Amino acid sequence: MLALLLASAAGLAGGAWAAPGSDSVAVTGASLAAAALPVPPELEKRGSSDSVVPPATPRVAARLLPPAPAAAAALHAAPGFVLRRVPNPRHRSVDASARAMPAALMRLRAIDRLMVQVTHVRSGAGRRLTDWRIEGGEEYRERAALSAVASGTNDGDRSRLRTLRLDAGRGGLSGSFGDVPPVTVERFVSLQHLRGAVVEGDLGGGAWWRALGGGPTPTPGQPTPRAAIAGWVLDGARVDDARLSLALFGFRRGAPTARSGDPDSLAGRGGQAVIGITAPLPMGSLALRLAAGHHDLDGHGGLTAGQITEWNLSAPRLVIALRDERATRRARVIGSDDYRATPRREDRWNVQARPWSGRAEAHFTGVVRAADDPALSARTIQLGGSGTVGRSRWYAGAEAGWDDRPLTGELDRRLSLQAGRSWTAGHALLARLDRNTGGAGRDQLQATVELSLALRRRLRLGLEPRLWWDARRLAQGALEARLTAPLPWLGTRLAAGVVLAAAAERGFRGELREATLAVSLAPRARDRGDLEIRRVSDGGTGHLEYDAGYEMVADRYESLVGGSFARRDSSRVTVLVLRSGNRSGAPNVLVSLDGKELRFTDEDGVARFDHVSPGVHVVALEERSLPPQQEVVGASRVFVTLERGHPPEAVEFTIARPARRSTF
Repeated sequence: MLALLLASAAGLAGGAWAAPGSDSVAVTGASLAAAALPVPPELEKRGSSDSVVPPATPRVAARLLPPAPAAAAALHAAPGFVLRRVPNPRHRSVDASARAMPAALMRLRAIDRLMVQVTHVRSGAGRRLTDWRIEGGEEYRERAALSAVASGTNDGDRSRLRTLRLDAGRGGLSGSFGDVPPVTVERFVSLQHLRGAVVEGDLGGGAWWRALGGGPTPTPGQPTPRAAIAGWVLDGARVDDARLSLALFGFRRGAPTARSGDPDSLAGRGGQAVIGITAPLPMGSLALRLAAGHHDLDGHGGLTAGQITEWNLSAPRLVIALRDERATRRARVIGSDDYRATPRREDRWNVQARPWSGRAEAHFTGVVRAADDPALSARTIQLGGSGTVGRSRWYAGAEAGWDDRPLTGELDRRLSLQAGRSWTAGHALLARLDRNTGGAGRDQLQATVELSLALRRRLRLGLEPRLWWDARRLAQGALEARLTAPLPWLGTRLAAGVVLAAAAERGFRGELREATLAVSLAPRARDRGDLEIRRVSDGGTGHLEYDAGYEMVADRYESLVGGSFARRDSSRVTVLVLRSGNRSGAPNVLVSLDGKELRFTDEDGVARFDHVSPGVHVVALEERSLPPQQEVVGASRVFVTLERGHPPEAVEFTIARPARRSTF
């Protein structure tokens, strides 16, 4: 009875009604009444969005409806129904592909990287040389990464592929295939140009292992030694509080293809094992490395041995590093290109003190190396200090050095005096006087002034006048000027520089020695592009150089509901000055090489010394040039050994605020 009353009320209301939602379905009074009754099977097969309209009017249908059982039979026997759709004018369909994905439903899937760099040199004689490098890859979540690196050269006649490498990793396992990165094990193994494979594994807790194998990387235009090298390294294994390392290497080399008569080019085979342990001490550490091997490179088999002992102490006002190396006569360094002899004995020391609450610094460094080959023997000592002048921002220092090379039989002596000042506005001044004396009556004097001015609108002007005297006579002078300025678009910074010089041998006629124009831009937060054009003229002949590079980093996201520049040069020393904590570069910090050459770090905290001669050199950070309330963490002077064909690793200094200690 209730169903009949509802059906009658709906029928008397008349007409059809439609919900304002997205599905527009017309429902009449008869269909509402039918919804309260048992539904015949043929009606169950119809779609839910279809309206059921009998041919009779709503009022007639309501009046003819019998009680429930009879009504079901009547509907079952009624004539065919008509399906009709009634559109809703307020409904607007939504394209699923145009819906914006909420940020909460997105996550970072990978970071893509791409770097391209080209270096071109064109000399006045028409000779051209182009070096290029391409590096790209991506880093995924779960410590997975994939990248590829390729480099080559073009000398105008033909193009050559120099290196090609593929790097991959997932979790604690990674590998490199092709021209792999350099691999070194103390002084005993130095693989700088290895073509093969390297696989590394992370054992946790700072321990890792590495397995490698391959041969020398071919050098365009030069013969390639026929050699094979294989090895395995374990490092950082914990034994109580100490760290244990172990290395095993074997090699084989065929008949010589170059440098006939050189003992390092003789055919042979051999192997070497290295074991080391590093134990912590109060404010320092003690390390011991032992090596033993066997080879027949000298024409007959024999054993070799070597040891390295190193002690380090690092206190707030005192840093000491002592290193002692010993090796037998037949000991050699396993390399990718050659197997050169090692020094029989080498002692290094580096002592640095910071008295008067860090307002002064004194250092004493030295290297004594003895070898059967006079070219490897050396004795170098440096002694000096610096400090602030009273409570002012002026500072001064002095340094003396002695370098004895048995190969030449000459003793070089150097004396350096310096003074400078820094201003809170960003200005900096440094004046330096260097005198070098040696054999054959050599007496050279150089005076240098470096001035850096912070101008308005973030402009910076650098001036560096230099004068040279030889045998107490003025030989030449030069003035280097450099201006950097930011531009208001794409994070661009423009730098222009010139070097004007005059020499006595040319009657002190002024000439433009070098002109440089550089542009650096950062169109996005992690993208960087660099372009530098340089014109160099020396002795009437000149050449044009340009470097162009771009590095791009992009993030790639996924929906939760859907399921690395320039070719390394063995005569270049690179210095990094980084801030502790965020590891960002510290600009305008003065660093020196052997106390002779000075450089200020750039915006990224990088300084470079080019055309450095092979041998042992000292790289120092001048602490007086640090920003206020900053000091060096550890030693501010380190040794760097340069060897032909073996590019050195970058020298890294870390600066931080001094730690505050309270005593109760």
